[in-house]
Amino acid sequence: MLYGQKLNIELNSKFISLSWQFLIFMSFLFLVIIFSSHKFDQKINYLDRLNKDIIDLKSNHINLRISLSSLSSFSNVSKSVSRIDLVETNDTIYRINFDKYD
Repeated sequence: MLYGQKLNIELNSKFISLSWQFLIFMSFLFLVIIFSSHKFDQKINYLDRLNKDIIDLKSNHINLRISLSSLSSFSNVSKSVSRIDLVETNDTIYRINFDKYD
């Protein structure tokens, strides 16, 4: 009977040491899972901010393009040039053609 109790105690101690090792291993795995999900959420938030910045930059680009095209219209250019006493010519426009040489 004494030998059976000694064997039972040895098995229990081995089981307890293995269960602690298993619990530590599982805790480590849970920490890795939590860390990876946290990093994934951070990347999703970062990509969301980048997409918002892209939308903002596109709208700024369109606004600047519209304002530039309105500034480069003939009437606006003639108004701004008239301040420095430049006027539109009444002469006909001559076109000069150059032949390409090989």
